Amino acid sequence: MSELDDGIVTARFHNEFLRTGERVTETARFAFRQTDNLGQQLAAAGFDVDAVYGDWARTSFTPDASFMVFIAHAR
Repeated sequence: MSELDDGIVTARFHNEFLRTGERVTETARFAFRQTDNLGQQLAAAGFDVDAVYGDWARTSFTPDASFMVFIAHAR
């Protein structure tokens, strides 16, 4: 894994399928944003944020939450 800049992380996954012996390598880029930044980006894209939760069970969001689940609607 390497962090490129501004919260963008590149991860490389190596998989070997035992039954076939096939090996597959995949690369994925993940963007990690701050809550305020993501809210601003949604607003700029034409959405209003209704709520932000800390998990899929709609637990209140806190800064140390593992997830940010945004509930938003288009204007």
